[in-house]
Amino acid sequence: GFIYIFTENGKKSQTMFDNSKSEVIKERDQLQADLNSVEAAFSDLHRRYDKLKGVVENFKKNEEILKKAARDYQEKLKKSEEKYQLLKKHAEEKIETANVEINRVRRSNDSEMAVMRAALKKEQTKVASLETSIQQKVEENKELTAICDELIQNASQRK
Repeated sequence: GFIYIFTENGKKSQTMFDNSKSEVIKERDQLQADLNSVEAAFSDLHRRYDKLKGVVENFKKNEEILKKAARDYQEKLKKSEEKYQLLKKHAEEKIETANVEINRVRRSNDSEMAVMRAALKKEQTKVASLETSIQQKVEENKELTAICDELIQNASQRK
Protein backbone atom coordinates (compact mmCIF):
# COMPACT_ATOMS: atom_id res chain seq x y z
CA GLY A 1 0.00 0.00 0.00
CA PHE A 2 2.90 2.21 0.67
CA ILE A 3 4.12 2.08 -2.89
CA TYR A 4 0.65 2.76 -4.17
CA ILE A 5 0.34 5.80 -1.94
CA PHE A 6 3.79 6.87 -2.95
CA THR A 7 2.93 6.32 -6.60
CA GLU A 8 -0.39 8.06 -6.19
CA ASN A 9 1.30 10.86 -4.37
CA GLY A 10 3.92 10.95 -7.10
CA LYS A 11 1.21 11.13 -9.74
CA LYS A 12 -0.51 13.88 -7.84
CA SER A 13 2.78 15.66 -7.37
CA GLN A 14 3.59 15.20 -11.05
CA THR A 15 0.17 16.55 -12.02
CA MET A 16 0.57 19.44 -9.62
CA PHE A 17 4.08 19.99 -10.96
CA ASP A 18 2.83 19.84 -14.56
CA ASN A 19 -0.03 22.22 -13.74
CA SER A 20 2.34 24.51 -11.89
CA LYS A 21 4.85 24.30 -14.75
CA SER A 22 2.08 25.07 -17.23
CA GLU A 23 0.99 28.07 -15.14
CA VAL A 24 4.57 29.29 -14.88
CA ILE A 25 5.04 28.90 -18.67
CA LYS A 26 1.76 30.75 -19.30
CA GLU A 27 2.83 33.45 -16.89
CA ARG A 28 6.28 33.61 -18.50
CA ASP A 29 4.71 33.85 -21.98
CA GLN A 30 2.34 36.56 -20.76
CA LEU A 31 5.22 38.44 -19.15
CA GLN A 32 7.25 38.05 -22.37
CA ALA A 33 4.28 39.38 -24.40
CA ASP A 34 3.91 42.28 -21.93
CA LEU A 35 7.65 42.95 -22.11
CA ASN A 36 7.51 42.89 -25.94
CA SER A 37 4.53 45.24 -25.84
CA VAL A 38 6.30 47.59 -23.40
CA GLU A 39 9.49 47.48 -25.50
CA ALA A 40 7.47 48.26 -28.66
CA ALA A 41 5.69 51.11 -26.88
CA PHE A 42 9.02 52.40 -25.52
CA SER A 43 10.58 52.14 -28.99
CA ASP A 44 7.61 54.01 -30.49
CA LEU A 45 7.81 56.60 -27.70
CA HIS A 46 11.56 56.99 -28.24
CA ARG A 47 11.04 57.40 -32.00
CA ARG A 48 8.37 60.04 -31.36
CA TYR A 49 10.65 61.74 -28.82
CA ASP A 50 13.50 61.88 -31.37
CA LYS A 51 11.12 63.20 -34.02
CA LEU A 52 9.75 65.89 -31.67
CA LYS A 53 13.28 66.71 -30.55
CA GLY A 54 14.16 67.35 -34.22
CA VAL A 55 11.03 69.49 -34.64
CA VAL A 56 11.91 71.51 -31.52
CA GLU A 57 15.49 71.97 -32.78
CA ASN A 58 14.11 73.22 -36.12
CA PHE A 59 11.80 75.60 -34.28
CA LYS A 60 14.73 76.90 -32.25
CA LYS A 61 16.83 77.37 -35.41
CA ASN A 62 13.94 79.15 -37.13
CA GLU A 63 13.39 81.28 -34.04
CA GLU A 64 17.07 82.31 -34.05
CA ILE A 65 16.92 83.07 -37.79
CA LEU A 66 13.76 85.15 -37.29
CA LYS A 67 15.24 86.96 -34.28
CA LYS A 68 18.38 87.78 -36.27
CA ALA A 69 16.26 88.98 -39.22
CA ALA A 70 14.20 91.12 -36.82
CA ARG A 71 17.38 92.61 -35.31
CA ASP A 72 18.78 93.26 -38.81
CA TYR A 73 15.55 94.96 -39.92
CA GLN A 74 15.44 97.03 -36.72
CA GLU A 75 19.02 98.13 -37.37
CA LYS A 76 18.18 98.97 -41.01
CA LEU A 77 15.08 100.85 -39.86
CA LYS A 78 17.14 102.78 -37.30
CA LYS A 79 19.75 103.67 -39.94
CA SER A 80 17.01 104.69 -42.40
CA GLU A 81 15.40 106.84 -39.72
CA GLU A 82 18.74 108.50 -38.95
CA LYS A 83 19.37 109.07 -42.67
CA TYR A 84 15.84 110.49 -43.07
CA GLN A 85 16.36 112.87 -40.13
CA LEU A 86 19.72 113.96 -41.56
CA LEU A 87 18.21 114.56 -45.02
CA LYS A 88 15.22 116.34 -43.47
CA LYS A 89 17.53 118.61 -41.46
CA HIS A 90 19.65 119.30 -44.55
CA ALA A 91 16.53 120.06 -46.62
CA GLU A 92 15.19 122.38 -43.90
CA GLU A 93 18.53 124.21 -43.80
CA LYS A 94 18.50 124.56 -47.61
CA ILE A 95 14.91 125.83 -47.53
CA GLU A 96 15.81 128.32 -44.79
CA THR A 97 18.84 129.50 -46.80
CA ALA A 98 16.67 129.81 -49.92
CA ASN A 99 14.01 131.78 -48.01
CA VAL A 100 16.67 134.13 -46.64
CA GLU A 101 18.05 134.62 -50.17
CA ILE A 102 14.54 135.16 -51.60
CA ASN A 103 13.82 137.79 -48.93
CA ARG A 104 17.19 139.46 -49.59
CA VAL A 105 16.50 139.53 -53.35
CA ARG A 106 12.98 140.88 -52.75
CA ARG A 107 14.30 143.65 -50.50
CA SER A 108 17.03 144.40 -53.03
CA ASN A 109 14.47 144.44 -55.87
CA ASP A 110 12.10 146.62 -53.85
CA SER A 111 14.99 148.98 -53.15
CA GLU A 112 16.04 148.99 -56.82
CA MET A 113 12.42 149.54 -57.89
CA ALA A 114 12.16 152.53 -55.52
CA VAL A 115 15.40 153.94 -56.98
CA MET A 116 14.10 153.34 -60.53
CA ARG A 117 10.73 154.93 -59.73
CA ALA A 118 12.53 157.97 -58.32
CA ALA A 119 14.77 158.12 -61.42
CA LEU A 120 11.71 157.73 -63.68
CA LYS A 121 9.89 160.50 -61.83
CA LYS A 122 12.99 162.70 -62.12
CA GLU A 123 13.19 161.99 -65.87
CA GLN A 124 9.45 162.60 -66.28
CA THR A 125 9.90 165.93 -64.47
CA LYS A 126 12.82 166.76 -66.80
CA VAL A 127 10.71 165.83 -69.84
CA ALA A 128 7.83 167.97 -68.59
CA SER A 129 10.27 170.83 -67.93
CA LEU A 130 11.81 170.42 -71.41
CA GLU A 131 8.34 170.31 -73.00
CA THR A 132 7.44 173.50 -71.17
CA SER A 133 10.73 175.05 -72.27
CA ILE A 134 10.12 173.95 -75.88
CA GLN A 135 6.61 175.38 -75.73
CA GLN A 136 8.05 178.66 -74.45
CA LYS A 137 10.68 178.66 -77.22
CA VAL A 138 7.98 177.95 -79.82
CA GLU A 139 5.96 180.89 -78.45
CA GLU A 140 9.05 183.09 -78.39
CA ASN A 141 9.85 182.00 -81.98
CA LYS A 142 6.32 182.87 -83.06
CA GLU A 143 6.60 186.25 -81.42
CA LEU A 144 10.05 186.85 -82.93
CA THR A 145 8.83 185.67 -86.32
CA ALA A 146 5.85 188.02 -86.06
CA ILE A 147 8.16 190.87 -85.05
CA CYS A 148 10.53 190.06 -87.93
CA ASP A 149 7.64 189.85 -90.37
CA GLU A 150 6.37 193.17 -89.12
CA LEU A 151 9.82 194.74 -89.39
CA ILE A 152 10.26 193.35 -92.89
CA GLN A 153 6.88 194.63 -93.86
CA ASN A 154 7.60 198.06 -92.39
CA ALA A 155 10.98 198.17 -94.09
CA SER A 156 9.54 197.22 -97.43
CA GLN A 157 6.86 199.88 -97.11
CA ARG A 158 9.48 202.61 -96.50
CA LYS A 159 11.28 201.99 -99.62
